[in-house]
Amino acid sequence: MKPSTLKDDNNQVLLAPEEVKILIVDDNPSHGETLQEAMEKVGYQVELATSGEEALNKLDEKEIDIVITDLKIDETSGMDILKKSKALEDPPEVILITGYASVETAVEAMREGALDYLEKPINLKVLRAKVAKAVERLGLKRANRILQKQLEEKFYFEGIVGRSPKMKRVIEKLKNLAPNSDTTVLITGENGTGKELVAKTIHNNSSRKKFPFVVI
Repeated sequence: MKPSTLKDDNNQVLLAPEEVKILIVDDNPSHGETLQEAMEKVGYQVELATSGEEALNKLDEKEIDIVITDLKIDETSGMDILKKSKALEDPPEVILITGYASVETAVEAMREGALDYLEKPINLKVLRAKVAKAVERLGLKRANRILQKQLEEKFYFEGIVGRSPKMKRVIEKLKNLAPNSDTTVLITGENGTGKELVAKTIHNNSSRKKFPFVVI
């Protein structure tokens, strides 16, 4: 099956499936293979680990973008996988698979950084939707990293290239706002989407750029 490219609301490519590597952790090989096949049909690169130890090793050895893990594996729990994932320099998004009796634990895991959870039996359509949500977040984070690198190299707008119409609109607004030092600006958004980066950009392109940039 030919991979379908993931795009945002403006038909702009975020991340193509073949750019995304998923780690599936399930100590039931046949169940894990079913999930692997479902993800590979979309076009994702997929690694399968059938034990907690194998999963932890793969996280050390490979660059993983998304982890789909059963909450209860063997002596290593899904929470251990989550903690390991979030301790990495570039942490992957984590989706937990849980039985009804452990939903409360899954919700707690989300407080610890998991993106989402899915109850058994698995609905593959729902799983694909949750993975697509994770891919969207990855795309935003990647765009944010690119923008941050550009800003670290030179604090002016002409060198910033935004791929999506949304990013271009943000840059245009920053161009208009930055020179107006007395303008009050409220920046909102989810964690990791670049609020501090935008604030820093405004500061470094304003008449007050010689003064300290203070994060509260």
